[in-house]
Amino acid sequence: MASKLQQTKTSEFLLSFEDKINALDLQAPTSIDDDIWLLNASDGGTATVDFYDFDKKSLCFTDSTDIHYDKETLSFSPKTLAKILFVGIVSGLSNQRAVSIGAMHSIKMLFYYLTQKKLDSMQANEIEPFFCFYLLNDMEGTELKALISPLSYTNRPILNHLRKIKSTLYRYGINGFIDTLPDSELNSKMNSACEAMLDMTFNDYREGGSFNYLGLDVGKHYVDHCHSFFEEHFLFTSAMEATLQATSKGKWGKTHRMLSAKVLLGLTLSDEKQASLVPLKTRLHCEKLVHDIFRQAYGSNAKLSLLFKLSTVSHFVNLIGLPDRYDAQEFIRSLFLVEIFGRQAGKTKKSIWAEYKAAVKAQSEELLVSLDEFEQHLRDFINKNDCVLPATQESLKHFLKEKTSHLLSVFSLSGALGKKALQLICLKVRQVGALCFLAATGWRRSEFGFTFSDIKIGKNNDGLDNFYIPWRFHIRWMVPKTNGMSKTEREITSTSFILLSQLACFLPNNQDEPLMGSGDFIYEASKLLWSDFIQHYEWFDENVSFAEDNVAAIKEIKYEVRRTFPLYQLANTSGDFKDILKSYRRGSVSEEHRQLLEDNLPQAMLDKLSEPGIEFTSKNVSAIKNALLRDVKYPSSHAFRHMWAEAVLMRYRGPVGSFIRANFQHMDERFFMAYLRDKDMKLINENAERSFISYVSQQYAELGRDAFGESVSQLPRYIELLVSKTSVLSHEKYLKKVATVANERIESVKANPWGTCIRRAGTDFRAACSQGGIPHTHDASPKLCLGCTNVDITKANLRGIMVYTRQEVEVCLNPNLPPQLKMPYIDTIRRAVSAVKKLKARSSNPSRYDKAIADFEKALSAANAYQEGV
Repeated sequence: MASKLQQTKTSEFLLSFEDKINALDLQAPTSIDDDIWLLNASDGGTATVDFYDFDKKSLCFTDSTDIHYDKETLSFSPKTLAKILFVGIVSGLSNQRAVSIGAMHSIKMLFYYLTQKKLDSMQANEIEPFFCFYLLNDMEGTELKALISPLSYTNRPILNHLRKIKSTLYRYGINGFIDTLPDSELNSKMNSACEAMLDMTFNDYREGGSFNYLGLDVGKHYVDHCHSFFEEHFLFTSAMEATLQATSKGKWGKTHRMLSAKVLLGLTLSDEKQASLVPLKTRLHCEKLVHDIFRQAYGSNAKLSLLFKLSTVSHFVNLIGLPDRYDAQEFIRSLFLVEIFGRQAGKTKKSIWAEYKAAVKAQSEELLVSLDEFEQHLRDFINKNDCVLPATQESLKHFLKEKTSHLLSVFSLSGALGKKALQLICLKVRQVGALCFLAATGWRRSEFGFTFSDIKIGKNNDGLDNFYIPWRFHIRWMVPKTNGMSKTEREITSTSFILLSQLACFLPNNQDEPLMGSGDFIYEASKLLWSDFIQHYEWFDENVSFAEDNVAAIKEIKYEVRRTFPLYQLANTSGDFKDILKSYRRGSVSEEHRQLLEDNLPQAMLDKLSEPGIEFTSKNVSAIKNALLRDVKYPSSHAFRHMWAEAVLMRYRGPVGSFIRANFQHMDERFFMAYLRDKDMKLINENAERSFISYVSQQYAELGRDAFGESVSQLPRYIELLVSKTSVLSHEKYLKKVATVANERIESVKANPWGTCIRRAGTDFRAACSQGGIPHTHDASPKLCLGCTNVDITKANLRGIMVYTRQEVEVCLNPNLPPQLKMPYIDTIRRAVSAVKKLKARSSNPSRYDKAIADFEKALSAANAYQEGV
């Protein structure tokens, strides 16, 4: 729509505003109707501001907006509004290109967000989501681009821009476009957005930093390489560590300790200096003694190394005659855990075998061997595959030299000598194992101070789950960021426990020492094998064959990491990066480094790099390093937390049914977005949600109310009514119609412990959480949900109902509270008991609900008795 300002050349607004435009130090007089503005940039040259993009549909959030200025009312297009806001933002600031670009970026992002949301104004409840959107995306022209890392706040100060936009709107009487919020509340919303999206406070974001992330696509292969490396070298280095600790005790003198280090390095003990100090017989005795200690330590951990390899586990799954699936693998690992560590929490091999056998039999499957046959095969397997060391001292010496030389080369430790070299080898292999644990859990660096004694093993009391996984493993330790110094129990998997058991072998004499080391242990571990991964990862070998679907992806990853590796090496050079920058300024830098810098740094940064007046402060060097690595994937300890979050989210995109419904209660942006800034989260969450809705609808269509064992839900009836309105000729068309109905009529899903909210079209006003016809699903609680038309309750929600109504039950049972305080809770308990009774009526095992019903009815009786007595 053409601006009516063109028709109002004498308006006070136009005369006043064009003065403001020309106060920006333009190259030529410019009017509000001009779409190209040329500013004299204070940092040299010309800054071009182009408003043509605001004619595009993606930025036209409204047809027109009214302005009320000095008794005038004028209607103008979004493009004209953009010009007004631009002047409002940059007025009073220097005409730097970054200022102009930042202002245009903020306005475009605001208009794009409103257009996509189909809003004509920014209400208070949309400001935080807008900040989240802003942090994760960029605009190129009118095209939205997802960011790997947020743009620096220095160049994109959205909070300052939003304040200036509000001030400009107020000055010109443009009402309702953005809610009037105090600055303190804007700060709070920006801080919340930074914590959700960036896992840092607004102050930390404003300070700036590097936001590189490895990503799941590359990271999973790096973790695979690290795990294979640890699996290959764990046994050797744990035996090396045990030998070092044994030979460091008091009975070993300084000379003998020096000799023992040479023996473990596979070096000869025949040089003249040693010959003059230590008799040959003593040297040979020392060599034999060290070899014997090493052999004993090597053998003590052999089963721990052999049995938990995936190939071994899969072999025994095949032996018992089951598909190689996760529950069968866990069953085999449980038997191996007893084999190595003995019975745990009252569970023996016999009980584990009997329970699992009964569980698979109920699924019409049979174990092909007996426990005795399994045990015999296990003994044979261990004897056949035992990791036997070379028999003679000479051959063992050669073995030690070969292994230590290889590890020294991998870790670039060629300069290390004697015992120090061996200690570094053991430390770094241990760090690789710690990195594998980090990848499996996604824990922060500050959470790794636990010892092996902080791991607790308890019996798995879940009625079904314990048939497959007999134990639950918990680490009781601190989570400083959220719980301060209070210890918290956090569950880990059996495979993580096995990994920690292997790491504990590096501390044979001090089980109270942190398994993950301290200080920069994890930080340094993250990048230990990056060079080795790029050069020697198994799947990068042209001669290795793998699934055809992976060929293109692997080739792309290989090309990308090898292409950018020289940049990583340059930025993390063993010398001083600052010295390389100084050499570049002097013109004496190597041709390779010069080419890398000039090809990968912005010209403006190169120009400043050459200016003698620019000091190489730590911040300047860091900024150059970050710019150099801006498109480079490389590992860091925090990158694994982001990768873990991405892996978890991908795991729950598919139709995993009641597990998500009952247990996965965090499927929203805030849970994942702190670690997935470089992903299109809106699309991913919609995919996950839609996949879940489709699955639930299809299950109800196929099996009715028995789809999830037993359930209380209006959804099956809703599907029947909608589908019955059309003529269905076949079962396939029936299911197709159900899929269409689910896609078009079911709007959203939110899993809660007490039930799943499946919000259907047309139910907004009837939803228990509705306020003014708008559902507030974030206010979900048993009080609202248990009687709601949208709730879907299955047997898996029984525990959630009991736990989350516990407060109401206790209040009603308390004789010291007046009846009027109990009234709000009685209705919630009535809804709960009604839902549980409906589940019981549809259950094949009704007795499982009796205790819950009895507890609820006892609370109701107590509350009614107190009321009657008043």
